[in-house]
Amino acid sequence: MPKPLKLINPFKPTAGMTPPVLIGREGVIDDFVDGLDKGPGAPSRLMRITGLGGSGKTVLLTQLGDIAADRGWTVVNVSGREPLCASIQEQLAHDTRLRSLDIKISLPVVSAEAHLGGAAEELSFREVLTRATRSLTKHGSGLLITVDEVQDASYEEMATIATSVQYMIREQQDIGLLFAGITTGVLDLLNGEGITFLRRAKAEELASIPTEEVARALRKTIEASGLHIDDDALAYAAG
Repeated sequence: MPKPLKLINPFKPTAGMTPPVLIGREGVIDDFVDGLDKGPGAPSRLMRITGLGGSGKTVLLTQLGDIAADRGWTVVNVSGREPLCASIQEQLAHDTRLRSLDIKISLPVVSAEAHLGGAAEELSFREVLTRATRSLTKHGSGLLITVDEVQDASYEEMATIATSVQYMIREQQDIGLLFAGITTGVLDLLNGEGITFLRRAKAEELASIPTEEVARALRKTIEASGLHIDDDALAYAAG
């Protein structure tokens, strides 16, 4: 007697993990890809993603980071709920393509030690970011920093990051900065001192996804799983 077919549920609610199908965000993804294609200084390499809780900001950041990684970029993901500069430096220190810098993190101070030519020197966050970005750009790669829950970040750290990224853009280095958060919190952050540069970021507000797009994605996912759904059931599920 044949074993009963085991069906795998294609709809898996996640918290930040990229789902099998990402719908309604094609415009943001296209903007980002366009920014990567156009090279250093392209507007979509500096992007702020806002929306209500549960609108998919973290999932979208993950997707955009995956796109950059697939192109050979180093992607550093941080959250506004952690020490941003220290976390960025630590991740850069463990990037295999940057081992020639021999960066050693000195926590909790926002600095690093780089042993270059046998001599130890203490580097500021800006210098760590500068050396990493220049090295990656030189080798045909780039550096993408994504900051989630940015409404919880400190003004001082975001100002430090913004200033450092701005200098790299002025040098025509391959760098990108994406930050996401609750709309009101992001707007409050942008009103802070020292981060005027971030107000130039391309704004992407995640609105509700149209029912028609939801229905198309549901049907495609269900049929790809070898199942069928009739129109009435689909309309009910999408609504």
